Amino acid sequence: MLETYDYEQLKGLGGHEVVASDGEKVGYLDLVFRDETTGQPEWLGIWDGLPDSKPRVLLPVRGVEPLTQRPETVDVVRFRIWRIQSF
Repeated sequence: MLETYDYEQLKGLGGHEVVASDGEKVGYLDLVFRDETTGQPEWLGIWDGLPDSKPRVLLPVRGVEPLTQRPETVDVVRFRIWRIQSF
């Protein structure tokens, strides 16, 4: 689970593909939002890759699961998510 990653590790995963648990492509990891008090990553911003097409999706870091053991070592990583909320 990604909650074990620190801010810099998550930033390094920017651009990797995100898919839902049913296999539907959601977009690409674009932004990492931190808690103002602790500095710990709390939310991920997911972008669909197309300008002006739809708003970013925000995901809590908890519950996002990389589909590879070491996502920072490969070029393309998919993340499985269980719930999608668009804001």
